Amino acid sequence: MLEEAIEKYRKIVVSYPLSPEAEQAQFQIAKIYDKFLKEARKAESEYQKYILRYPQGKFVSDAREKIK
Repeated sequence: MLEEAIEKYRKIVVSYPLSPEAEQAQFQIAKIYDKFLKEARKAESEYQKYILRYPQGKFVSDAREKIK
């Protein structure tokens, strides 16, 4: 179920990369890996992708905090 959510979020990021929805989706992917799947390495990678793709994004400070 969570893997399905990740795939749907990835489709949004790929299909509409400049949209606010894609920004939110990328952050949600990281959160799923972090909080629910407890996969720290994947979570860190996804938080880093978020920071690179959306350097002015509204969740940048949260993402940076998570990868400290």
